[in-house]
Amino acid sequence: MSPMAKVFLGMGLMPVPLLLAQLAIGDTPSASVWSWIVGSVAIGCMAAAGVVWMERRAIAQRVMIEVRPNRLIVDGVELDVPISSDTHLFKCRDSMDAMMSRVIEQIFSRKSGWLVARTSAELRVVPAPLFLTEIERDALEEMLNREFIEPKMVVVGAG
Repeated sequence: MSPMAKVFLGMGLMPVPLLLAQLAIGDTPSASVWSWIVGSVAIGCMAAAGVVWMERRAIAQRVMIEVRPNRLIVDGVELDVPISSDTHLFKCRDSMDAMMSRVIEQIFSRKSGWLVARTSAELRVVPAPLFLTEIERDALEEMLNREFIEPKMVVVGAG
């Protein structure tokens, strides 16, 4: 369960300890208090279930991203992004940030509406004939975890 779903569930269950305390001292709550407690629990549970459902839906509809030297493919749309040097797939951290901002821009330009939920992504990195260091791989994984829900990353033919 995601942290956001746990927050909604916790908010819905907040009145329960107060109810138990009231019952422990022998005071019977009125019908209106019971309706508030039941309503609060129901709304919290429904909100948590909605968050879990939206996240599962996003994971089922992963965005496919492929990174090659100076080329980026997002769900079949090819973008020319100058991210590579002569020896490495990424020139610097700024080129990684530029790549990720282009990916996010491409994903959200396809979606309509004013409210767009976070998506999930599968990143396929093809560094050949260039080199991808372990530090670059870790930084890329960190960036993916920050931007997407449960991302997957595959490095093909690492040099």
